[in-house]
Amino acid sequence: MSKVLSVIIPIYNGEKYIKRCLNSVLEQTVINLIEIIIINDGSTDNTEAICIDYKNKYDNIIYSSIENKGVSNARNVGIHLSKTQYITFLDADDWIEKDMYEILLKRILKFDLDIVIGGYVKDYNSKIVNRFKKSKLTNYNRLEAQKNLLKNKIFGWEMCDKIYRKDILKEIAFDNDLIICEDLLFQWHLFKKVKRVGFIPIYKYHYCYNLDSATNGCFNKKYLSGIKVKIRIYKEAKLIDYELSKLALENYFDELGIVCINMMKHNYILLNRFKCYQKIVRKNIIKILKAKGISKKHKLGLCFLVLPYIFCKKIWSIRKYLCLKLV
Repeated sequence: MSKVLSVIIPIYNGEKYIKRCLNSVLEQTVINLIEIIIINDGSTDNTEAICIDYKNKYDNIIYSSIENKGVSNARNVGIHLSKTQYITFLDADDWIEKDMYEILLKRILKFDLDIVIGGYVKDYNSKIVNRFKKSKLTNYNRLEAQKNLLKNKIFGWEMCDKIYRKDILKEIAFDNDLIICEDLLFQWHLFKKVKRVGFIPIYKYHYCYNLDSATNGCFNKKYLSGIKVKIRIYKEAKLIDYELSKLALENYFDELGIVCINMMKHNYILLNRFKCYQKIVRKNIIKILKAKGISKKHKLGLCFLVLPYIFCKKIWSIRKYLCLKLV
């Protein structure tokens, strides 16, 4: 039987968890419709030996070893290697429940969707957390899907809990220079092309919390890219719809606060940049306080940034005694 779905798995030094990931795909109820594409992104541990062993055992596994250039490049390579009509992504330290792809494939085929979303949970080994609001099974048109993407409350902008029609991926590539918001930027480009997006609240993708992952590492200058991504989306959203532009602007303000607080958290202060962001927050503080899409905790963090930098620094140093949680 011909394959319908390509599961693209980028991996770098994943010897500890790749077996769990691969087994969760091989146990899928529609495994006969699936090709698995493993992209080894220059691993230096025992990852390659494990992946080759799986490739030799299963004829539906495609394996490619490339120079280490990051997850975005690895995903682009995987898209190029895919031979099926539909594509999905799976991070090598995560896993999926055995009927996830069957449920999503049935939906995308039945309604001829461009994207179908199943949702995810955060998996802390002993604790499963679902941060999303309860919602019902829905099909969205393009604008509805874009708004919900930016709201980030019913479903998120992560790549791996979704199945995509390959046709809409052809002219889009992941930005290899981004380590923050690369998923959001890619999804934004996709959602500008779609006609219909389906959502099924099954939450069968397990995003496993990993202290060594890119988003949990030390802060550096590359993390400022999230601000550039969100201001770019805001400028494009203004040309599409007023409400969409408001959501994009709220995302931009939120990112300013997150970046500034993380600079302080990791003691990585780019002072001129920090003060520039503070000016933007001060200028827009009324909009920020009125914004429905910014949480109370994040509004507190943004209000904190209105203060002169010297006071921010002092308050940050004693925040534990003040019981302040700013992000």
